Amino acid sequence: MGRRSGVVFTLALAATVCAAVPVGCAQSQARSQVQKSLADLESARPYYQDIISLNQKISDLGAGSGNLQDMLLTGTSIVQLARSDLEKITPLYDSAQARLQEVRNMPGAGDYGTYAGMAITTIDAQKKSMDIERQLMDTLEEMLSVIPDASTKEQLGYYSGELERLAAAFSEATDAATQAAKLADQYFRDKRL
Repeated sequence: MGRRSGVVFTLALAATVCAAVPVGCAQSQARSQVQKSLADLESARPYYQDIISLNQKISDLGAGSGNLQDMLLTGTSIVQLARSDLEKITPLYDSAQARLQEVRNMPGAGDYGTYAGMAITTIDAQKKSMDIERQLMDTLEEMLSVIPDASTKEQLGYYSGELERLAAAFSEATDAATQAAKLADQYFRDKRL
């Protein structure tokens, strides 16, 4: 009984302190949420880097002089791996973004709120690149399905052009995400968050 009342007292004391010093508690909550979002983003990093690497392999796929069967197997493998990475990265981005949105809307979050807004911009750009990646994988998969029936390379011209267009859009989106991340990281360091 004494232990339980001690826990209740501790919780009541913490609530009283937070009510008396709301900015400090808001800053502490904001810091905690930002740290959790950064952990999510760090967990997403290997998947993001793998997707970028897989996209390079798509470029190499068309340039290779291997046989048709090898190209189909390699292409199918790329699609499967990229989709697996996308499945893993999406919930991490969503979780980080939700935490950062909470910080952004938190009264008294101060510099953490500003940083959260900058980090959300980065995640939005990364999500855009992931949407383009999905389109890229759909197009690659469709192309792979028609290759056996195509009698000339010209028949695949549409897919080649579409893959090039999507690869350029992906690159542009990742560049935008990189630039947004640099700004957010610099703000984080400058404010010593």
